[in-house]
Amino acid sequence: MSAKRLLHAFPTRTATARVRPASTSSLLGGPAQVVEHSHDDAVRSEIAENYARNGDMSSAWREVRRMGECGVPPHRETIAILLELDTPAHTIEAELDEIDVANKATKATPLTPMGMVSRIWESSIRRILAKPKASAQPAIERALAVYRSAVNKGIKPTSRMALPILRGLCPWSTPERADLDRAMSIYRGLVAAIPASSQIEQIHEHVFSMLLRALVEKRLYEDIKDMCREMRQRKVSIPANQISGHILSVIRSTDTHDEAFDCYRHLRTLAPAEIDYVPIVTVFIYKRTDLSPFPPASSVFTMLAHSIESRNPELDTNTSLVTLLNRYCQNIYWWKKWKFRQEKHPSLPTNIRPQVDEVNAYLRCEYPGTPNTAVWNALLNAYNFTRDFRECFTLWDEMRSNHGACAVDQATVSIMMDTCGQANAGILALRIWEELRGENFPLNKNNWDSHVECLAKLGPAGHDAAMHIVINQMGETESEDGTVPAADLDTLRILLAHSWALQRITTTILRIRKELPNLFDEMFNAAVKSEASDSPQLSSGALLRPDQIFKALPKKYQRPQIPPDVFEPPSEDIPAPT
Repeated sequence: MSAKRLLHAFPTRTATARVRPASTSSLLGGPAQVVEHSHDDAVRSEIAENYARNGDMSSAWREVRRMGECGVPPHRETIAILLELDTPAHTIEAELDEIDVANKATKATPLTPMGMVSRIWESSIRRILAKPKASAQPAIERALAVYRSAVNKGIKPTSRMALPILRGLCPWSTPERADLDRAMSIYRGLVAAIPASSQIEQIHEHVFSMLLRALVEKRLYEDIKDMCREMRQRKVSIPANQISGHILSVIRSTDTHDEAFDCYRHLRTLAPAEIDYVPIVTVFIYKRTDLSPFPPASSVFTMLAHSIESRNPELDTNTSLVTLLNRYCQNIYWWKKWKFRQEKHPSLPTNIRPQVDEVNAYLRCEYPGTPNTAVWNALLNAYNFTRDFRECFTLWDEMRSNHGACAVDQATVSIMMDTCGQANAGILALRIWEELRGENFPLNKNNWDSHVECLAKLGPAGHDAAMHIVINQMGETESEDGTVPAADLDTLRILLAHSWALQRITTTILRIRKELPNLFDEMFNAAVKSEASDSPQLSSGALLRPDQIFKALPKKYQRPQIPPDVFEPPSEDIPAPT
């Protein structure tokens, strides 16, 4: 409330009865005595207020002193108005002297003396920090001096006294560690002074909210957990979106998944049913640390259980499990691709394998939901990446025998073809393929490409079988019934990628030129266009090396490392089509 509104809110002074403690009693209590205020006393209170209204605070306080010296204190509202309109004294000593005058003048004024005394200290701190540049360090130091003086005089600290100082010590920008330590000292004083069982006063939620944010920013995790315990004991509630934000910040900043999960458990209890589990679970799954680039599956299961308990409709637990399994596959993929990852985590695939087993056991024994095909596909792919092919084959048989929500789909077929290629199980791949075609299973282009790649990995005989499928079954045009797609540049890249190790790249390209002339023209023109950007003098009839043709193909699939010793000699270069 502004000073002007506050002044108009008070009634006109009249002679009135006041109650004050006996002269021998302390501010904390004692038998009350009635004090009669004369008309002259009311007028003197009005005079003090008028001085304050006109900016003459020294005269206003002088009138207050005189009233106190006469044994008849001013009206309580008079003290409140003076404190509202006053400005901080020039020195801390003068400020404390002014507070002392107000305290003496109000000894006999309020019905609750200690409440009024605390209000005087609160007002002083608020005045110091409410002016321009109040966030500057000198103002904060002065407010701290007033706060400490109040505590040293036996005044019980309150949230209203502490909050202005805490705002100065813990701004929205990251606070200094020394300032945060002082803020935590004030907080501990409040906790000690105001027990959780108090029915009169409790620590304001803004105190906890402000300090919790600062602790999260400074990564003081033990203090965070201690404050969460205190908040639970006091039944303090802060907005759920703030708690969700704190949890996300902690997950991102902690050094280990275990520490992140421990902080999550403590923070979550502040609003277990309201927090947003979708980003929390996702960020935890994607978290990488120096110790471990992947999350433990058991922690994710607990988070999913919390989400189900809260009846959070936003989180799809099946999607989260797919994300977790895909994350394991991504880690193995990047581990294989980058040597520095192999040096840093030499046992990563071995360490991921038990996590995949945990997911498998969880889905079969503990999962409260119903896994869909996407979940089982992700599990199948994870076993493929960890090279546990026996589990892959078992899971495939289970999915083939199921015609419900976890039946085989086109993605399952592609994963299984890749598994057969990795496991060197060509006979099984052919048997599965023939069964699916005999059942008129709707195989798509990705399935055909996966089958071609599976066979092309299996040595010369498998490469011949893959070549036969590309040329004689897929061809350049789709089949009339739409069941067999046409080959394209992606298909050729797969076939050529596995020709290098067999040293038959030139033979394969020439076979494509003969059997699939239109597709060869498209492939060769793409290579010429690619090379022309580096060599503008390249003529349309120039010869191209096989690696130049191969590198111009779409990079949908990872390009294999081509060792120089398997390049074809110049006499084997491929001429342009006529």
